[in-house]
Amino acid sequence: MKTANPSSGFRSSGRHPAFLLLGLFAASVLASCDLLNSFLGSNLGTPTAPAAFEATAGDGSVMLAWSEVSGVDIYTVYYKAGSAVSKTAYDKSKSASGTTTTIDTLTNGEQYAFLVVSVKGNLMSPASLVKFCTPTTASVKALEMAYVANFTDNTVSAFTIDPATGILVSAGVFATGTGPTGIAIAPAGKYAYACSSTDSKINAYTISSGTGGLTSLGSAIAAGGSPSFIAINAAGTCLYTANSNNTVSAFKIGTDGKLTTVVGSPFITGLIGDNVVGFAIDPTGAHLYLASNNWAKPAGTSQLASIAVDATTGALSTTEAIEGVSDLWGFCLNPAGNYAYFPESNGPGLSGLPLADGVFQTGSPAFTASNPGYERNIVVDPSGQFLYAMNTAGSTSKNVFVLALDAATGTFVQGSDFTKILSDTNTVMGAFDPAGSFFYSLSTIDKSLAAYAFASSDGSLTDLGNSVSTGAGAAFVTTCTLP
Repeated sequence: MKTANPSSGFRSSGRHPAFLLLGLFAASVLASCDLLNSFLGSNLGTPTAPAAFEATAGDGSVMLAWSEVSGVDIYTVYYKAGSAVSKTAYDKSKSASGTTTTIDTLTNGEQYAFLVVSVKGNLMSPASLVKFCTPTTASVKALEMAYVANFTDNTVSAFTIDPATGILVSAGVFATGTGPTGIAIAPAGKYAYACSSTDSKINAYTISSGTGGLTSLGSAIAAGGSPSFIAINAAGTCLYTANSNNTVSAFKIGTDGKLTTVVGSPFITGLIGDNVVGFAIDPTGAHLYLASNNWAKPAGTSQLASIAVDATTGALSTTEAIEGVSDLWGFCLNPAGNYAYFPESNGPGLSGLPLADGVFQTGSPAFTASNPGYERNIVVDPSGQFLYAMNTAGSTSKNVFVLALDAATGTFVQGSDFTKILSDTNTVMGAFDPAGSFFYSLSTIDKSLAAYAFASSDGSLTDLGNSVSTGAGAAFVTTCTLP
């Protein structure tokens, strides 16, 4: 019988060859655990890596976006200057609760490498694909932006606006409070504020000048009374919310964008209506205007109010109310701030009154136009030549009507009346870009924001064939120019 060769390596180790093969296999598995976790995925509980990872250059910044990974707690971005980055070799990291984030304070002209992982508890996914991006001033110009408050999704959708073509491009989706109803942008374009009615909060954000992305300024501040509307004065020093309990909350805006509650806020308006349907601030910042509808009582119990504001402290003082208006559905001012418009669903249709020093001139003739069908929102173009009404005729059909105005006086052009210019668009609200060249139609039903070219000669709107997706419950849209 043959015996093993004493000089054999296997014999001298004292181990059977099968054990060594098993050891080599185990080492190979350990060396590739990321691949194993990615392969087994949910069987091990390890989240999958984010896909569709994209990087967009800005001025000293890069905006990152990726697809959602279901069931994860947070995402972490790792980045490094140069041509390589990994989860263990990086310069800095940043956590994000949503699927977008902006990396600021980068050096223009220098390439950066980025990757993102998803995190669930103490488990981290494999790395995404690495993306490279170089921030640069050459590609940066003053951005025009549109922001949409999505009531159901509790988010704000951001879109860049091409100032030459009016085309919208998604710039990310950002978490906000519960039940957002409005957004206001500080005049300098550095800060954004979203009010939410369900949790009665205001969330403040810095705006990336390169991408338009939003970064939270910290904990939300209490607004009080379920805010329905939000407005900022032209100086960018005071912010106000109109609340559903007939109060107005007032805040001072600091140089860092953070809010401080004004002493005495929230202020009682004294109105009798149970629902705020319109809110505006005049160009001087000296007066706020409220439209309130008491839907629980007979027609004729709606009110319009002018509220004086202390320009230094931001506090509210006297309220002057007008009664007898019929079932108000909205409110807006012309750009000059010397004329007010308000739709009355059970009255003459759309009515208008001149303003002098913030006071409704009820002794002047009230101009009216026919009722095209429950105008819930109205808006005037930046030139003051045309007023647009979004109605709710029918259960699903939403139409847009236009009415000619005298830009100097704000009155309706004699002999003019509403003309339907958009049919069956499901429009619930409209907004113009800052330059007044394009109109954007917001649809809650379609969860979309659609672009139209505006003709200043006759107020007509031409479909640009550009419609972008918003979140669920899209309720409010505003536009701005960034610095």
